[in-house]
Amino acid sequence: MVEKNSPSQSVNGFPLRLIVIGSGILILILLMFADKTNLDNQEERLLDTGSSAMVTPSASSIPQGKLPPLAPDPQLDAWVADAEKNTGDTQKVLLDSIVNRLSARNRFDYAAIYASQSLAHDSSLNARLRVGRLYQQASRLEYIANDTVLFQQYSNQAINQLEKVVEQAPQNEEGLYYLGLAYVESKNPQYSMQGILTIRKILEINPDNVQATYSLGMFSIQTGQFDKALGRFEKVLQLQTENQSARYYLAYAKVQLNQPEGVSDLLETVLKEAKDPELKQLARNLMNQIN
Repeated sequence: MVEKNSPSQSVNGFPLRLIVIGSGILILILLMFADKTNLDNQEERLLDTGSSAMVTPSASSIPQGKLPPLAPDPQLDAWVADAEKNTGDTQKVLLDSIVNRLSARNRFDYAAIYASQSLAHDSSLNARLRVGRLYQQASRLEYIANDTVLFQQYSNQAINQLEKVVEQAPQNEEGLYYLGLAYVESKNPQYSMQGILTIRKILEINPDNVQATYSLGMFSIQTGQFDKALGRFEKVLQLQTENQSARYYLAYAKVQLNQPEGVSDLLETVLKEAKDPELKQLARNLMNQIN
């Protein structure tokens, strides 16, 4: 089993993840603009994280579907064995070690399950946010994203945990941001509008939130609302002048709006300053298109 590298968590890496899932998200967002304003959260929660008992990933915590096995790791195996034998603070420390080890190996599928057990010891906002993020990262793993049952389980749990974060702290920008993404990425049309509105709420709290502004710009690109995208990416560059992804998509929006002024300068800067080879290739392609 080859354990894959995780996608970048930075804002600059975010567009490339969206490109990968763009076609699926586009369908959901287009559905969103129909009559989807009366949304409710009806999804069945398939993974039970409320028990204080230790649950191993090979047991009934995954009622359907199977996860790929972990690569051999004697230290990890020892921590798991000790965690099953201990309770209280000792178990919490062991669980945290297990989660950190699995996360470093990009095995968010197993890490999320062990992290959920740690909520019995620490159910603080940050602890629950970590659990929600791990389920969310797991749902993006290729072998889970391609398995309908597993994807639904992990996506639902991400939403479940992140909703609890927002219930606990309604103005927590990080919780709102990841919850909005979880709604949009859920492949459930009922959640599409809810995801966009959740991310928009961040800008009501903090108009200068770069992640929310950038994401809304990307959604505008995907739905062909290039005038809105242009304004979003201009705002991102005001706040974060070195964001080369925003610079590229600003140029892209200008091309789509037939506003060529400044496009070449934007793309030349991306080609000179961007670190991501895929982003640089996108810039080259667009430069060739306009020349």
